Amino acid sequence: MTGPVHPYYPRQGPAYPHPHYQMQNPDTVESLWVTVKNMVRVLSMAVVMLLLVYILVIYGTLGASADVYRNLGNIEDYLFILLPIPPYVFAKASWQLSQPLGVGAFYTFCLVSILLSGLYMGYKHGPSLLGTIKRLFTRGEIPPVATRNGIVETVQLYLAILFFTAVWYMAVRVFFQSDPIAPEGITEAALYQQMYMFAGAAVYEEIVTRIFMLGLPLLLLALAFKDRDIPYWRYMVGGDLPIQGRERVVLYFSALLFGLAHVPGWDMWKLIPSVMAGVAFGYLFLRFSLAAAITLHFIIDYTSIPVTMLGDTSTAAAAVYLLIFIGMVFGAIYFYKFTHRALVNLFTPDDADGKARPV
Repeated sequence: MTGPVHPYYPRQGPAYPHPHYQMQNPDTVESLWVTVKNMVRVLSMAVVMLLLVYILVIYGTLGASADVYRNLGNIEDYLFILLPIPPYVFAKASWQLSQPLGVGAFYTFCLVSILLSGLYMGYKHGPSLLGTIKRLFTRGEIPPVATRNGIVETVQLYLAILFFTAVWYMAVRVFFQSDPIAPEGITEAALYQQMYMFAGAAVYEEIVTRIFMLGLPLLLLALAFKDRDIPYWRYMVGGDLPIQGRERVVLYFSALLFGLAHVPGWDMWKLIPSVMAGVAFGYLFLRFSLAAAITLHFIIDYTSIPVTMLGDTSTAAAAVYLLIFIGMVFGAIYFYKFTHRALVNLFTPDDADGKARPV
């Protein structure tokens, strides 16, 4: 049954489209969405590749380590063990390094660890990354943003942390009327002192928090539950470890301790970004290796070193700032990717095999 046709609005239906509304072709909308996603994926890979170039520049700054060795007599340092004693996690036991031999030996150990970690990441995950890039240019195969390549995920986490840290700093300034700045011991330190401190933090903090606060507790739990599916030595070096219920609990707890350890030297505003970074470091430790955690920690701490060497007002420094800004834009995507994955997996059952579940 059909009613009368309105004199101004003809009969509606597939054969009679509304005069003021053109129906969208579902295929056209879907094609447009696929095009946008592919553009984001290609741009994401391009940003990762550009950041990898800058990371190589960061590694290149280690060539200035000769200045550090020349000033070993002016550097005081301590090795410490973190203990969870209220109100903060702090250095309960510490040993002063002798000058210059102890300081020099420690710095050499950190340099070697950083370089070996970078080489291991390149050896382990470089071939698959090069294969992805080759397929992109030769076959047009566009890689997904949610890759499982160790190098790509390290860079993505790097940009996600930079993005979150920038947003958090702005929030602290706006809502708490506070200026989040680094301690004077860092801001007023000479370049060689900064290089020494950041290298030591990248290696020693990862050993203390990722091995002794994450890997060792998981090893003890594995021994207690008589889990023999994973070699016990792997808990000390990380990589290919399951991320299930107890791993998540220990991961988040160790990240909280890592964040609390930064409060006495910085301030309470440093707690949240440090906890987020601790989760990222712990995830890389479990998913890939201790080398991945050291690499990410190193490039985060050394981000500003090339700019310091170039001079804040130089053209090269301006190019670096622009690259990091573009990277942080994509860091918002990566931040959503990792936080969404973490929240979803937090409230979903574990995999049956439990192998390499993401956080």
